[in-house]
Amino acid sequence: DFSDIARSRHGGRDKPRFSLTDGQLTRHRPDTGWFSGLRDRLYLGALLGRLLDYDPGYEARLKDSGRLMKAIIARLAGKVRARGATLWIAHHGLDLFDFPFQPTAIIRGLCQSEAICLDLDPVLAGRSELFQQDGHWNAAGHALIGAHMEKKLRESLSSGRF
Repeated sequence: DFSDIARSRHGGRDKPRFSLTDGQLTRHRPDTGWFSGLRDRLYLGALLGRLLDYDPGYEARLKDSGRLMKAIIARLAGKVRARGATLWIAHHGLDLFDFPFQPTAIIRGLCQSEAICLDLDPVLAGRSELFQQDGHWNAAGHALIGAHMEKKLRESLSSGRF
């Protein structure tokens, strides 16, 4: 998720993140402190954490998350190739959000150079019953996507595309 990889906080909680400097990926540990402990132990702390979910630097990191996603996937694809396998990227909703870059172009480029891609938009299009209110798939959505992915993997295996 292009926006999640730019965040150092999500849902009121500190989380790890990556940065990209001179082509090198760096993993940053969560920025935990005394408030994190309070939030983890008290319901009121958790509520306050969500209300005050401020992530300094998010907007600047979001602008660079396209390059970061490319680097993360290229690194992952290299590790998968080293084991004699091919990375698959299943994606959907690339055009649902406004980003300061073109996520569709990034994914298409990765699909040509690093991975086999499976566009899930045709499977999910017009199927609001497959989504929860927050936009994530519900159980029926997961089941449908799982069956679709299994079908595509079987087709790929039988055609020797792997």
